[in-house]
Amino acid sequence: MNEMIAWMNSNNGFVMAVLTFVYVIATIFICVFNGKSASATRRQTEEAQRQFEENNRAHVIPRFVTLEGQLYCLAFHNIGKTMAEKLVINVSSEWLECLRNTQKNSNVADTLEKLKDIEIFLPADDKYMYSICVPADGTGDYMKLCEKPLIINVQYYSGEKMYKERFELPMKGINCLINTSNYVRMEQKKRDSLDEIGKQLEKIASET
Repeated sequence: MNEMIAWMNSNNGFVMAVLTFVYVIATIFICVFNGKSASATRRQTEEAQRQFEENNRAHVIPRFVTLEGQLYCLAFHNIGKTMAEKLVINVSSEWLECLRNTQKNSNVADTLEKLKDIEIFLPADDKYMYSICVPADGTGDYMKLCEKPLIINVQYYSGEKMYKERFELPMKGINCLINTSNYVRMEQKKRDSLDEIGKQLEKIASET
């Protein structure tokens, strides 16, 4: 032990250099570790923030909705948790032309076409719906709508962030999903009632 102490005393400069070198290396390792730890923490914070924004933003999707079982509507639904602001909807012009050629809902094509030129607001869990056809009504409107793909581009703001999304909705096969409904029967019942009222009015007119 005495010999070691004597050696250290006689080589004090060398010992200090070694200790300084070890200290510097240790400091470097600590800085690197702290840097990696800070970077990991920053990434975790950014991911948590991203997930929070994703879970709490507006989220607009187009989808098909049925009313009374068979009246088919094109709906734009905000399934998110906040309002979609400055929403612009662009429905493909080729498909709109198919809709314009239908017997019962040709005027809806003009309404849908205007959506690309205006900015609207859509609250959370709310939707806009536009009737497009009744597949089982015998007019052939459904088959006309299957001639071109239904492609929709939406753009909107949620908070300060803008979202752009593209959707393609399949039309073919939806008529197979609509097989239990009172809609057509209700419409036929209304027509029968109107015919009966007309006959009664004609009878009254002939008797007077």
